[in-house]
Amino acid sequence: AIEAVASRNYGALSTLGQRELTGIGERMFRNAGTLFRGDAKVETYATSSTRVMRSRDCLVSGLKKYNPDLNVTYAVSNRTGRTEQEVRGYYISEDEIQESKNRNDLRPLYRKIWKKSELDAFRKRIFRTVPDSLDIRSAIYSFYGSGQACIACDSNLPDITRRLTTDELYNAWLRNNLSWYGNSCLWDGGIHTRNYRMGGGIVQCIMDDADAVIAGKKDVSATLRFSHDTYLLPVISFMNLHGVNFPTLQEAAEGFLNWENVCLGTNVQLFFYRNRAGKVLVKILKNEKETTVDSIKPTAKGVYYRWDDLKNFWNSRMKLTANDRKIVGVGGLSEAKYGVSTAKLIRNEGIADMTVLFLSPWHPDTLRALASYCRANGLRFTMDEIMDRRNKGPKKIYRDNVDE
Repeated sequence: AIEAVASRNYGALSTLGQRELTGIGERMFRNAGTLFRGDAKVETYATSSTRVMRSRDCLVSGLKKYNPDLNVTYAVSNRTGRTEQEVRGYYISEDEIQESKNRNDLRPLYRKIWKKSELDAFRKRIFRTVPDSLDIRSAIYSFYGSGQACIACDSNLPDITRRLTTDELYNAWLRNNLSWYGNSCLWDGGIHTRNYRMGGGIVQCIMDDADAVIAGKKDVSATLRFSHDTYLLPVISFMNLHGVNFPTLQEAAEGFLNWENVCLGTNVQLFFYRNRAGKVLVKILKNEKETTVDSIKPTAKGVYYRWDDLKNFWNSRMKLTANDRKIVGVGGLSEAKYGVSTAKLIRNEGIADMTVLFLSPWHPDTLRALASYCRANGLRFTMDEIMDRRNKGPKKIYRDNVDE
């Protein structure tokens, strides 16, 4: 029965999820109705997932329930460009994900969760015959996951987690909890590729978009991003919202709760205010409840932060994580035509901190612009074509026109 329901609805947003997202939109309007007056512009970004786009539509319907005249724009990620960064962060390859997993291997901890006697008891209770290839730990985890899915789908299917003992249910959750934390958050002083590239990339968009509105360069009342829990938890961790990051995995096992951070309908909301002195203040909600940022003191009024303080803190984390990258980008584009576009791509996408360019001769003005941009953004570059190998130095045209 479970398999039949799943095959018809795989990847879809459940009816329970639709109600939850619509309710979030309704409450968002009631809490900040002044943002959504008249034909106020609301821009939305979403991944191309059917479930995510349906989530977007439900939340927008909750807003439009109170104001049908809202001017809503829709952008869907196509795996490239700025729209992709808005909802997925910087590009991260499978090799980088695997490298991060190898560096922060959680499997030894998973093995400690289960005692052999517990695994044997489960096997005898549930299965008549057990193939040698069956991983009992994975079987218990599958029971746990299927039970969660039945509840999330708002269906009449039986809760198969009732077949698990209290200890089995707890251990399955503990493994799931550690997996979420270990693969998305910061611990043991480690800088995780997923945390920086996904979380940091989206936070960079949040800062850039907010600054554009604050400076009057962009006329938008609200920017809404719709993505996946695997992208949102790195954002929450990167922001250092209260109760998310722990110094060690042991402390995370005792203090991190995935149901508070990656529950169904998880959302983070930033509300911006300008006080009488012209200073911009920000209030942050996690799952519609006021929260704080660890390591930063809010203003005297409690949960409000100076926008400059938040930006400075998040930018400092960008620099911290950038120092951990050891990637060298190798490019072959004609910068004589495109100017500093490759350097900007490297900086904006977090691809590397150094690039090697194999090019035809540059115009001195273009080279000067590249050197200035790299110097301002902490990038390094070297050019195969720039060197005079016979004299072991830059060619005269470059030596005479660039300071460094």
